[in-house]
Amino acid sequence: MDKLNLPIIIIFFFKSCFDFFIKLRFDFFTYNIISEKIKQKRTAISGKTKCEICAYHTKYPQISYQDIAIHFNQLYNVDIKRITVSKILKNKE
Repeated sequence: MDKLNLPIIIIFFFKSCFDFFIKLRFDFFTYNIISEKIKQKRTAISGKTKCEICAYHTKYPQISYQDIAIHFNQLYNVDIKRITVSKILKNKE
C-alpha cells in the first residue's frame, strides 16, 4: 500500500462512516414521524351497541364484517373497524 493512498483511504472510510450515521439518523427520524401518523384513537363502544352488532349479524349473516362496520359508523357516527366487529362477534355470549 502506498503512503500516498493511505490518507485517501482514511478520508474515504470516515466519509463512509459519516454518511452511514447520517442515513441512520434520518431513518430513525423518518420512522418516528411515520409511527406518530399510524397511531389511532381508541373508540369506546357501549354494550348496547355491541348487542346491536350481534343482532344485526344474526339478522343478516351474509353481510361482511366490513359492511357491518360501515353501517354502524354511519348510524352512530363512530369509527369502528372491521377487526373490532370481528372481535365483538367472536366474543359474543
